[in-house]
Amino acid sequence: MNTVSVYIKGGQTSPNYYRIYQYTNKIKDLHFKFRTMTSNKMHDRYMPLSKQPIYIKGYVLMIMYFRILYYLLADYINPPSAIIITRRVINKIMPWSYKCILERLSKRVPIIWDFDDDIIDGKEVSQATFNFYAKISDVIFCTHQGLKNLIPLQYQNKVVLLPTTDGDMYEHYNDNIKQQRLETFKTKIKIVWVATSVNLPHLLNIASTLDKYAKMIKEKTGKIVELSVICNAPLNFDFKNILLKNIKWTRADAVKGILEAHIGIMPLMDTRYSKGKGGFKLVQYLSTGLPCIGSDIGFNKEVIDNGCGYLVKNDEDWGSALLSLSELNIWSRCSENAYNRWLNKFSFIENLNIWRKTLTHLINYKE
Repeated sequence: MNTVSVYIKGGQTSPNYYRIYQYTNKIKDLHFKFRTMTSNKMHDRYMPLSKQPIYIKGYVLMIMYFRILYYLLADYINPPSAIIITRRVINKIMPWSYKCILERLSKRVPIIWDFDDDIIDGKEVSQATFNFYAKISDVIFCTHQGLKNLIPLQYQNKVVLLPTTDGDMYEHYNDNIKQQRLETFKTKIKIVWVATSVNLPHLLNIASTLDKYAKMIKEKTGKIVELSVICNAPLNFDFKNILLKNIKWTRADAVKGILEAHIGIMPLMDTRYSKGKGGFKLVQYLSTGLPCIGSDIGFNKEVIDNGCGYLVKNDEDWGSALLSLSELNIWSRCSENAYNRWLNKFSFIENLNIWRKTLTHLINYKE
């Protein structure tokens, strides 16, 4: 059986699950070796590393360096059939030792590089390291045209656009979920926001606006507005008109929270990094027939159309969208359209087939 080495930051319970693990779990005719930057125990204890004191950072980075060096040397001595690099091998600047090994490996082994954010602006890699990955890769997966444009022109022919989707969430969406949502819609408007803690400033930026229009919804319909924040850190905001539920992120709780909700939101501030984001949470919402409201920024524009939700540019737009989706006839229409949009544009099966075909072609070609 052919072996594929996958260089990746975290394990199955990390956000990397949706870019890599959900596909490798379904591809049974290849053996995948996961070259994680740290052990699961170290990842859970020290990540995000940016929040740790300098002596902890030094300790973890040293462990990372030698761990990845060991994996690279192992792959050089006994080359796999292919290599997948998810975002980066290690943070920031590429060590000279890694570069030498990867350059030699790229002449013997096909390499797929996959990334779904602006990892230059996010300071995960330097521009030189980013260009190096583009150079040594045979195929580059990224989520949208904006990220493709970051790649040096001479390497853009390697790019395959592959939006992030969810192969698990849609399996939970059924008639019972639809009925439960309709029942709770009689007395509540349940909004859900799912993200990591680094994205909390985006939500805080519109918190007062949500609170303002929650009051208007209560006055107009008599319904309570509930906001579920599913994250690895809580949202700290003193809402006057919203029932706030902070829920510690787990995959199971994210599924539960989205299935119970009526509206999924993805606010973004207008920054370069925001423009590089892949709109994954919106895609998750769509996969369960959840109408969406998202900032009119970056790839959000490709995810949301007028049938499944609203793209918004300012506080008034947020208010108008919330008020519209508090009406049952509009909400029901958007809910049906949301699921159909996911099926037509963000199908998990189609993404899985792209992964299968790409790996098969590269392995056979190199052989």
